[in-house]
Parts: sequence; structure tokens; C-alpha cells
Amino acid sequence: MVVPERRTVLRRKSFVVLSLFFTTLLGAFALAAWVSMAGSGPDEDALSVMAATLGGTAFIRRIAGSRIVLDEKGCPW
Repeated sequence: MVVPERRTVLRRKSFVVLSLFFTTLLGAFALAAWVSMAGSGPDEDALSVMAATLGGTAFIRRIAGSRIVLDEKGCPW
């Protein structure tokens, strides 16, 4: 008889709210930088702001989406 592995996954309950808030906030900054280039053409500073905000969004979503997996195997090291 095979005993099923017991596993518990702990996640942040605030992930959805944090993700939506920071994605919207940083997306608004990226949009504002893009709109500022509409009349004058490509601008190095605006492109840097867009890259930083989109990279920041990915970083925050990665941190906020972290989880801890508990199982019976214990620590692998």
C-alpha cells in the first residue's frame, strides 16, 4: 500500500491585492512615460522609466507570489 505524500503549501493571502495595486501603479507610470513621448518622439529618459517600471512590476510579482511548501521529506540539505 502506497501512502500518499502529505504536503502543505503556504501562500500569501494578500497576493491578489498587492499584485493588482502595484501592477496598476507601475503600469500608470509606464503609460505616463509612453504618453510623454507621443509628441517629441523617442526619449531616452522615458524609455528608462518604462523599463524600470516594467522590471519593477515583474520583481514585485515574483516576491509577492512566493510560497512555502511543507512536506514530510524535510530539508533537502
